[in-house]
Formats: sequence, structure tokens, C-alpha cells
Amino acid sequence: MKTTHNEYRTAIVFSLKDRVGALCDALKSFKKNNINLTRIISRPDKKEWEYKFFVEFIGKETDLKFKRALKDMARYVLTLNVISSYKLRKI
Repeated sequence: MKTTHNEYRTAIVFSLKDRVGALCDALKSFKKNNINLTRIISRPDKKEWEYKFFVEFIGKETDLKFKRALKDMARYVLTLNVISSYKLRKI
């Protein structure tokens, strides 16, 4: 059975400085590369007025469009880490 990229999710975490439009700038990278987000969670970071964002999206970390999105996104974030890609289980 052939698997599709829709059967995969990838999770990343990144941090931003507190400035107007910072999150919007970072997330535009996903729109430019036609990547569908499935979850966004924000948490305060250790430094005052800095935040970490956990983002999950459809696709694998090996996808070319994912690599392009991360390269573009790196211009806007303080830190950026790929947590993992995983296949969804069918229930």
C-alpha cells in the first residue's frame, strides 16, 4: 500500500522576540510553501517577552517544501528545532 504525505505530521518548536508581526512573519513561510498547519501552541520562554511556539503540520520533514519553509522561516525566529515526523495511526 502506498503512503501519502497526508498520513504524516511533523512537529517543530521555535522561539520569537516580542515584536509586532513576528509570529505572522514566521508563519508566512508555511503559506508560501503550501503547508497546512494542524496545531499551534504558545508558551512563555525563560526570558521576559520571548515565546516558544509548538507547531504541527501535514507532511514529512524530508519534503522539499518543508525544507524551503524552514530556510525561509529561519530569518524571522530566534531558535528553530524539528521535533519529529510521524505517521498517523488508523483507528
